[in-house]
Amino acid sequence: MGKNRIAFLDGYRGIAIFLVILFHTYSRWNDVLPYNHDYSNFFIFKYGFLGVELFFLISGFVILMTLEKAVTFKEFLTKRWLRLFPAMLIASIIIFISSNIFKTWPDGTPQVTNIIPGLLFIDPQWINNIFKSNLASLDGSFWSLYVEVKFYIVFGIAYFTLGRNKAIALISIASVLWFVCHFADLILARKILSLFSFNYFGWFSAGALAYTYYTSKSKIFLFNSISMGLISCLLFINDLYEIIGAIFIYVLFVLPILMKSVQRIIANKFFLFLGVISYPLYLVHQYLLIALIKLYHNYFIILPDLILPIPALIIIVLLAVLITRFLEPTIKNLFVRKIYTPRLIKSITVKS
Repeated sequence: MGKNRIAFLDGYRGIAIFLVILFHTYSRWNDVLPYNHDYSNFFIFKYGFLGVELFFLISGFVILMTLEKAVTFKEFLTKRWLRLFPAMLIASIIIFISSNIFKTWPDGTPQVTNIIPGLLFIDPQWINNIFKSNLASLDGSFWSLYVEVKFYIVFGIAYFTLGRNKAIALISIASVLWFVCHFADLILARKILSLFSFNYFGWFSAGALAYTYYTSKSKIFLFNSISMGLISCLLFINDLYEIIGAIFIYVLFVLPILMKSVQRIIANKFFLFLGVISYPLYLVHQYLLIALIKLYHNYFIILPDLILPIPALIIIVLLAVLITRFLEPTIKNLFVRKIYTPRLIKSITVKS
């Protein structure tokens, strides 16, 4: 683990990717997998998608920390691009090739143009609105990366023009604005705000406020973080169990920040391992996982359905390890050496 990494943050990431994988494995694709709906309503499987909200909380925490270490907005975006693009490039190649090999690909074989949104980190909805096209992502999981990048741009610009506290206030206001439009049923306003993904900004805000409390110990930031977390949870108002699950996710996130003893629990070896490989694992796991299970399930009929996904998961985890330890650093360092100036290289933490 790199010296600059905070252990419990990787533990968070490990929990988040673990939840998302459980959701995709046992609930999201129950109509096409051999065990159908047998496990889809089990609470941790059904609401495992809330792992993405945990990722957003982590991002709010980490991005504010990254902004404090950056001198300019350009430097901040450069660091983020270097963090995201190499793994996305590798994952996109793997996914596209795999989709043409496996006839069991869940959404059918994609077009080569489906690579574009992921490599540009631009929401396909924006591309389709501008060019009147019908472009889709290479993998459905990429949607959260588009949300993340919108947050980076909005929060980054606000941070360098308004300062830290006003920038946090801005993304908090954006979230509250969405909250009001949602419950007031202002459809047009809601559609416009959705283009900027303001419906997720409350999670980022809660994470950023938690980081501010973590570094300052000022309880007003903790109170504001809890408030933004609660507002974000209430957006799941149509399902009481979703609200309960969302509250659990926020409590899980904030407890280690309040209690060092919980940090050690979160930063256990299993979640640390998953956390370190979480980004490549998130990118490649969904469609490849489903395709592999559909491909081999007739050959593993002796396996109970509950553990049927394990061979596919082992393959995908090993692939994520390969990307994390070898492929991603190679591509990242190549970009650093070939593209960026010595001054900028010096300012970039490649293992951020």
